[in-house]
Amino acid sequence: MTRLSINRLLSLAVAAASLLAGTYMSAQPKAIVRVPFTFTANHQTFPPGEYKLELLSDRFLCFTNNGTGKHQGVIMVQPNPVAFIESRGSLRFVVSDYRHYLMEVRFAGSSMHSAPVIQSSLSRELAKQNNAGTPVEIAMR
Repeated sequence: MTRLSINRLLSLAVAAASLLAGTYMSAQPKAIVRVPFTFTANHQTFPPGEYKLELLSDRFLCFTNNGTGKHQGVIMVQPNPVAFIESRGSLRFVVSDYRHYLMEVRFAGSSMHSAPVIQSSLSRELAKQNNAGTPVEIAMR
């Protein structure tokens, strides 16, 4: 697949998620986070950088490069209502074989956290190693 067709598919995914979200989109949590390492979420690899995160609906999370405004990716998430998160939001990763996997997104000022749809290969890999991986948490701004 060419870079141009990948960008078109990504743009279509953002547009489709926006249409599905309707008015839900304007009320959803947004945050900025600086991730200093490459990471994987739902079979997509994201480079290190500063990202604007936005829940487009309760099922789609958009990553936008905060410097350029370019959409880096949209991932499917599973919402998990929890107690109200008063402190700063955060991204939680697990590190396995020097790879960082996004496991959870928590937005401050809400009772919503989302977990990416976890790849089965990650689950198999962690089971083989007989551990849960090393957790890493990054605070949002």
